[in-house]
Amino acid sequence: MKKIESIPSGSYVGYYWMSDTVDPVVVQNTDSSAAARINSILSSENANPFVIEGQLYDEKSKISVSIKYVDGHYILNRYDVEENIEDVDQRKQSSIVLKRYVANRMPGLKLRFLQYWREQPDPLCCGMPVLQPAEKVFVGFEPLKESEK
Repeated sequence: MKKIESIPSGSYVGYYWMSDTVDPVVVQNTDSSAAARINSILSSENANPFVIEGQLYDEKSKISVSIKYVDGHYILNRYDVEENIEDVDQRKQSSIVLKRYVANRMPGLKLRFLQYWREQPDPLCCGMPVLQPAEKVFVGFEPLKESEK
């Protein structure tokens, strides 16, 4: 994870949620101007409406960007995804899990996240290392199955 000042250019999928709307704006990778549009909103000081939150993923460059608005300031985090998502889904990685969540107000979509786990010494286990949840990184959408609708 690396804190960044602006979203790198790319072909993103994901969403961002404006403070004056009830539904998020869904970004498809066909919209190459999404990063520039969001950066314009993020750079406007004291802008209203503002981006409450956002999750973007560029599959080609394997960059995931998280946007949070906290106490009047944006927190942008960049994650470079090195893992193959299909390998993670087939549980070939023991410390990474692919999580899927039905998207709120984005009909027909599930959000996909990589949940990373890190070894940490645990004083309740005589200092032995145990896995603790770490980053949760957005890696795109997948459609809802017909049985889930």
